[in-house]
Amino acid sequence: MDGTAESQTLLESIEELLDQEKDLWSPDLKWVGGKVLPDDSVIFLHREWKAGPILGRRVVLAEFRKLFDPELSIRDLAQIIVSDEICDPTGHGTPLDIDWADGLIPSREIVEWIGVSPEDARKVFVP
Repeated sequence: MDGTAESQTLLESIEELLDQEKDLWSPDLKWVGGKVLPDDSVIFLHREWKAGPILGRRVVLAEFRKLFDPELSIRDLAQIIVSDEICDPTGHGTPLDIDWADGLIPSREIVEWIGVSPEDARKVFVP
């Protein structure tokens, strides 16, 4: 499976697992959207509670995979993301001037990014 197909499978698995397991963590946890960027990174958006902010995360599959046993499947990696990254409450993130969520939410909505510093965001988008 090539990188793009694996990234798409990761995204789909995250969404599916979040839907299956949200009642274990918080019934108000909600998937907002997700997509795969051209660099094979996976963007996903969620809310931890109904009136909470939209939280965004970016996972670079090749880098994330290096943190774990190479025998883990994409589904296993998705489970780690859902359990450790999404379902572990964070509260708020940092609004950043990046276009990763374009097309996933109305333009007036603000995404608060978790685990992405402004410097990291600039490295990805500024030549």
